[in-house]
Amino acid sequence: MAKSSICYGAEREMRQSFVSHNPVVLTSDQEDALMNRKVWNSGYKLWKLKSSQPHLFANIDRFKEGARVTPGAEASSTPGNAPGFERCAVGWLYQRQHQLFLEEATNRCLYFDVDTRTYRDFNVGEDLSRELTLTGVATTFSTSNAAGIRQNNSASTSSTSGQHSARHLVIMDLHKAADIFKLDFTHMDRPAAMLAVYKHIEGAVAPEAAAKGLHEKLLKRFARHRTRWSDDAMQAALMESVMAIAMEQKASAGVAGVVALIFGSRLVVATSHGAACAIADALPGDMKDVRMASTSATGERAELQVACINLDCRSASCILLHTEAIDEQAARAAAAHAERCRPRAGAIALLQGFPACAQSRAAACAHLGWASDEPEEQVAKRARAEKDREKKVRCRQVLLKYTGCRKAIDTVRRKPVRRSLAEAEASMLQVLSALEEARARGGAAAAEVAFTQQCRAVSECSSSLKGGDLAGDIGWLKLPEIKPGEKIPKELALRMQTIRTALSLAVNEVSDIIVSDDGVHLLKRAA
Repeated sequence: MAKSSICYGAEREMRQSFVSHNPVVLTSDQEDALMNRKVWNSGYKLWKLKSSQPHLFANIDRFKEGARVTPGAEASSTPGNAPGFERCAVGWLYQRQHQLFLEEATNRCLYFDVDTRTYRDFNVGEDLSRELTLTGVATTFSTSNAAGIRQNNSASTSSTSGQHSARHLVIMDLHKAADIFKLDFTHMDRPAAMLAVYKHIEGAVAPEAAAKGLHEKLLKRFARHRTRWSDDAMQAALMESVMAIAMEQKASAGVAGVVALIFGSRLVVATSHGAACAIADALPGDMKDVRMASTSATGERAELQVACINLDCRSASCILLHTEAIDEQAARAAAAHAERCRPRAGAIALLQGFPACAQSRAAACAHLGWASDEPEEQVAKRARAEKDREKKVRCRQVLLKYTGCRKAIDTVRRKPVRRSLAEAEASMLQVLSALEEARARGGAAAAEVAFTQQCRAVSECSSSLKGGDLAGDIGWLKLPEIKPGEKIPKELALRMQTIRTALSLAVNEVSDIIVSDDGVHLLKRAA
């Protein structure tokens, strides 16, 4: 460490605190051993000398007393009782795991900035997890969907064929993602999420390359400085990361699409090549106000636009991303679905608002659940999801299959299925809209009748042939028992996601649109 470092200055203070007229003369090796906090030799001869002439060891006892922290002082001068901190010098503690220095006198926590070669104040991110919950989903409409290739929405990228297909990326916990890369993200606010949609533009970074590489650059960029990030610094970091991957891929047109980062109550977004990001505000009377967070031009004026916005807990209900311009009417419909905790339906509705064209495009929707303004039903739903995880529920379903699912055969009508995943999602959105219209007209009873009618009319599950109110009944659902450390097969993991969704439903509540290897589902809890 450099001579101007904190530890060197503290070490110099300790050396000066020794009595200058110490009658015990130490060799250089003994002095170094002492200053390096090595245990003093407690052999019999030294013990006998100390017992007979204690004044010779006065300075050694003083050093040990200075290196010792009383329990009361440690609890009051270190954050969280200083977990993992060790004394490195008089007045200074050091934590190896996060490489932090703590000054006991001021309770100031510092880290060494390798870029500026200076010590800077360490920031502990604000945790708003109790006040804000995030739920995000993305979906893609692609010409390759007609071939029935399934696209997966998770922390990994969607998988489609063709280099020109749009891609999307959803990471709902950036802190866990940072742990995978062994990065310290303690200084960033919680919750932290990333949603991105990319499209193909001639001369721009390929959507697949952007979806695979940009999030890693962003994580490393934000982990580099562990102080409090200002709005301008966050915008600059996002812009620099986008430019870095464009230079790496030798793409003169940059990255085409939208990248949105959520850190606590702050939204940082970048748009380019006609893509847009909007925020939907919930107004009294079930009304929605859609305002653009960031838009971008197309053609020669397609410059990267970056913005940082503070999300208002009193109104902001969802964030919408689209690789094209956002239609206001479609955005209102998407916001209505998102407010009912159906972000996938919201993303599909956003795609439906754009005129049909051959170009592949993607959309994403993130629901913002604020604890202060959250309806009691949603609070009870979250509590029930945790409480009922080990219980069982009985559900009915509407199932639409697509080419590429496990068994692309309509078992009710006994014919093969030719529709794509995007077409199946669009058809299921129509079913969901019909159920909402029936509920608005006649309440829960009308919605129950409408579900039975839709199940018999369009469902491709053999359960739709059951009589009466049992149409679509798939029985009791319960999470399987998994032993600790047991590897979960992919098929079982996907089924468990569907069951978790069912467990979170209230009786007679309809779920969000669910995509699995079996098809596109719409669940309704019966008991």
